[in-house]
Amino acid sequence: MTRAVRLLALAAALVASAAGGDRDLAAQEIGPAAQEVAPAPIPLSAEQEELAAEIESELKCPVCRSQSVRTSRSFMAEDMSRQVRRMVAEGKSKEEIREYFVARYGDYIILAPRKEGFAWTVWLLPFALVLGGAATIFALTRRWKSRPPPAAPAAPQAQSTWMQRLERELKETE
Repeated sequence: MTRAVRLLALAAALVASAAGGDRDLAAQEIGPAAQEVAPAPIPLSAEQEELAAEIESELKCPVCRSQSVRTSRSFMAEDMSRQVRRMVAEGKSKEEIREYFVARYGDYIILAPRKEGFAWTVWLLPFALVLGGAATIFALTRRWKSRPPPAAPAAPQAQSTWMQRLERELKETE
């Protein structure tokens, strides 16, 4: 095939996949060199599968940032999932696996912050803000209710000498 025909086939496959076409069909049109070969899943027992799912749910995807490794479909999440499954198959504990990822990516990789040290502020600050807001609203409402009612408008004062003189002059000019 000529280069132009290959490029045209590649463009058609990309358009088909973007339009919701079948990924396998697009891979067949491009050729075997471009097909992705996914590694075979690591077989786990039911207990190990449950542990792997729990750990994957606690790790944050570095690409998506708001999704767990279990729910994300990014290449990094899939790689991390394979890594977790491999480590579970090797018999490592949940804490060992978590520490491995924390050492590699930092505390940011844990989806929920730990409940120790300075991280307690992340857990307690929302409650403190809600309680502080409620106390402020309560205090303002109480102060507003305890204010005395506004005084009745004062009786009109006697007219000043200037106003009397102005009215007299106006009457005279009529």
